[in-house]
Amino acid sequence: VIAIMQIMAVNEYSKDNSSLWTGEMKPGYNEACHRIFEVMRYTVLMIIVNAVASSFANATKACGPKSLVITADGVQEGEPDHGPCDWIPKMTNLFTLGITVWGMITVLQVDKADCKDCLNLHDVAWWSYIG
Repeated sequence: VIAIMQIMAVNEYSKDNSSLWTGEMKPGYNEACHRIFEVMRYTVLMIIVNAVASSFANATKACGPKSLVITADGVQEGEPDHGPCDWIPKMTNLFTLGITVWGMITVLQVDKADCKDCLNLHDVAWWSYIG
């Protein structure tokens, strides 16, 4: 639910459909709004990257080494317990953690009164990073 709210908030303040990639916000907003938009934009990008990375890791899991299962009939091969690309989601999670800390710091530094023009964006950021 939070991810959907983040995507909707970034979309509301984006200049156009390519703003997620270019970082362009609609004109007329102050520096505080731009700072929150920037960190929220990276958060939404990491949601997409994490989804792709997790899907890729799951798709390659069958290529990984099979585990050994001990049964009453002896030792048998089980399902792969990890794949060759399991490290990718772990790396993206580290980047997401860094962006989350950046978001917490940004929201705490920005005064809510300075965000009167982008109050929805500020509120979504507050609930995303501070809770």
